[in-house]
Amino acid sequence: MKEKYTPRNLKQNQITPLRVYIALSFLCFAALLIIFAVTRGTWVERFFFWDTADTGMDFFHSIEYVHNKHPYQDFYTLYPPLANLMFYGIFKMMPPEVTANWNLDFYHSLSMRQTSDDLRVHQAPMIMFIIFVAVVAALIVTITREYLKEKGALEANLAPFAILLSYGMLCGLERGNIIILT
Repeated sequence: MKEKYTPRNLKQNQITPLRVYIALSFLCFAALLIIFAVTRGTWVERFFFWDTADTGMDFFHSIEYVHNKHPYQDFYTLYPPLANLMFYGIFKMMPPEVTANWNLDFYHSLSMRQTSDDLRVHQAPMIMFIIFVAVVAALIVTITREYLKEKGALEANLAPFAILLSYGMLCGLERGNIIILT
C-alpha cells in the first residue's frame, strides 16, 4: 500500500541544519578515530593540546591553586570565585599524602607533572575528574534532550552525543577546562 504523505512524515524526512550537524559530527568523529588508528596515536597532539604531559591539567591545577585559599594572588588564576569554590570543595576531598608536596607557585607546580606528585597518578583526584566529566556529560545529554524534545526523537537522542563528540567539547574535556559547564 502506498504511503500517504502528511505534514508529519514530510517533516520526518526533511534535511534540516540540525540533522546535517549531527551527521557531520559523527562523520568527523569517525574520521578522527580512523586518523588516530592509522597513526597509532602519534597524531593526537596535532589535534589536541600540544603538551602531552598536560592533559587534564586545567582541572588538576585548579585543585592545587585553591589549597592555600589565595588562588588569585599566588597563581593568578582566571576562574571566577564560584568555580574556585567548587575546586576548593574538591581539594577538601584530597588525602594529605596527595597534597603534602604541593608547591606555592605555578612554575614550581609544573615540575610535579609526570612525577609521583602528579595529581593524575593518585586515585582521589582522578576519581573527582571522572565524576566531573560524567556529570558534565549527563547534564549536556539531559539539557539537550529537553531542549530538542519537540524536534523529534532522532534529534533529541542523537544531538547530545554529537555535541559530546564535537571537537570543541573533546578539547575542553582533554584540557579539563570548566568552560564545558557553560
